[in-house]
Amino acid sequence: RVAAATFESLSDCGHREVERATMERYTELAEALPTPDGLCLCLLESMAVTLSERLDGAEQAAVLARAADRLNPHEGGRDPVAAAFADLRECGVIGDFSPAGSTENPGRDPSVSEIHFSGYALSPRDGRLPVFPIVVDLFGRLPDRPPRRVRVARVAEGWRIEVAFGGRRDPSSLLDAPIHSPA
Repeated sequence: RVAAATFESLSDCGHREVERATMERYTELAEALPTPDGLCLCLLESMAVTLSERLDGAEQAAVLARAADRLNPHEGGRDPVAAAFADLRECGVIGDFSPAGSTENPGRDPSVSEIHFSGYALSPRDGRLPVFPIVVDLFGRLPDRPPRRVRVARVAEGWRIEVAFGGRRDPSSLLDAPIHSPA
């Protein structure tokens, strides 16, 4: 769903060249990969690279926001970050997750959410981890306070992700975040 919404959003936002490059890559992958799930995961990884290389930060944010709008509206009432990761787990994009609670870091910035997760279906490439399926979901859940920065670190049981919301964006981390050393 995220790949389809992002592809359609490229067209909506007038990025025909990026749309063509994405479609060419999809065709290549479809010929090489036998399963729909494998194809979709590789397409998500490929899209993160293509969008990162061909669109500036404002264009990336516009495409992500449009893609989020195309996905089904999300119900309110639940913690939006935990709800996003629960949906990703249900779709098989991640294995398991645990939100980092305030008891672990009582002085933490309330505009930053930290999640530990394992079994991520997307693979790191060149020191970066594709995170745009996570970011698109969060854009949809928090349209008034979208993600502005994403940091990831490899930890023993998988990954730790920190997502900062609201304010000025760091577009270099919304599609594929640089992998940092754990603090």
